[in-house]
Amino acid sequence: MGRTIGTGENQSGTPEAAIADNTGLVPLSFTLPLKRAATGTQLSFTPGFAGTIKDIIANVVIPGTGSGADIVIVPKIGTVALTGGSMPLVLANATPEGTDVPKSAAITAANVFTATDVINITLTVNTAFTAGTVNYIMMVQSGAIATILATLRAWEIIKR
Repeated sequence: MGRTIGTGENQSGTPEAAIADNTGLVPLSFTLPLKRAATGTQLSFTPGFAGTIKDIIANVVIPGTGSGADIVIVPKIGTVALTGGSMPLVLANATPEGTDVPKSAAITAANVFTATDVINITLTVNTAFTAGTVNYIMMVQSGAIATILATLRAWEIIKR
């Protein structure tokens, strides 16, 4: 079981309309084995495209275990944390399988990145998990998607 995010969530009718009405989001997903998490662990990547981080969730793949387990996940663009993007992942919300763990507050600022920015996902472990796995999913929106869709339409790969 797990969360499926894709074009099926777009109810706008066309890919262009999805982008225009803020539903043209692309998931960037990372598997995070909770037992291996340690304070200071950082997942880093350079996206290769400019965009905006719109939402973040963690989907429980294997339920977490560990008395009092408590990890805080903080997404950053470079060294600057997103405003509202941190996620407390505790034993109570890391179960059952399929649960979506939300961020602590709405993302309101510091969420725009360039193609060459480094996006970091930093962990602080207050009390370790003994087992469990989550898929950490960042929903991003990129103006490049509109360009790609226009090109594919011109090539008639995507039919109107």
